[in-house]
Amino acid sequence: MLIVLFQMVLFLLFFIIHTYADIHAVLMAGSMGYVNYRHQSDVSRAYQLLTKSGVNPQNIITMLYDDIANNIQNPFPNKLFNVPSNVSNPGIDVYQGLKKDYVGNTVNANNFISVLTGNSSAVPLNHPVLQSGSNDRVFVAFFDHGGIDIIGTPVAPPYITRKALLNAFDFMYHQKKYHELIFYVEACFGGSMVVNMPTNRNIYVVTAANAHQSSYGTFCPPNDVVDYNGSRAHIGACLSDLFSVNWMNNLARFLHRNETLLEQFKRVKQKTMLSNVSMYGDILFDKESIHDFERRRLVNNCL
Repeated sequence: MLIVLFQMVLFLLFFIIHTYADIHAVLMAGSMGYVNYRHQSDVSRAYQLLTKSGVNPQNIITMLYDDIANNIQNPFPNKLFNVPSNVSNPGIDVYQGLKKDYVGNTVNANNFISVLTGNSSAVPLNHPVLQSGSNDRVFVAFFDHGGIDIIGTPVAPPYITRKALLNAFDFMYHQKKYHELIFYVEACFGGSMVVNMPTNRNIYVVTAANAHQSSYGTFCPPNDVVDYNGSRAHIGACLSDLFSVNWMNNLARFLHRNETLLEQFKRVKQKTMLSNVSMYGDILFDKESIHDFERRRLVNNCL
């Protein structure tokens, strides 16, 4: 009888651990200025896709300077669009309903690292940090310019360095802040941030470009036309980034289908023809479902 009772307790603990494994996300645009419209548009669309996929908005942390939607140059005030449109296919505003956690000068390198490492004492009062644990999956997406071993931020300190990023991942690993982590990097020379990183940390990284090349914006003038609510206008800037719009289009297309990380990688790489989309880190779980990271499920099948 005691053996049976013990087995039941183990089963209940196993079920609880599996059931409460969750998805957490950090989405950051590291730029400012209307010319960089696409980075904040990318963050906004990524947020909408994740919430539509069932990820709890309270588990998503967004970081964007927030100087684009109501910029005097924006022909559609308080709105952002990630892809062009026409009369028969009106534009979709991705800014509406966006939860903005870090804006203005709070979007900086120190806060980004503190968010990842869960260091609430190092960020402004009432600003969230990752609350993920050892059973959770974490999805991080970064959109901005980059250089060799650096990715940009809109205010000082002006860069997130490779050393700081890898130290943060190392801390997260040892503090059991995730079960598995995906990092998507939209930046020139993005591969330089993660090349030769450890391959045994359950971190899978996909970059828009390798360590030696640029990434590119897309839907730039004159292909930046948006039709919305009876009005038609050129946005006056690139609407999105090529790699990012490809993985987001892919996610939207396969939202309700089981697509693996590897399948998504191959499709996105094929469509992103101006740079070499590259993968780094622990690629052994690339055959898992992308939806385990970007769509919430009640049961974590990989534990």
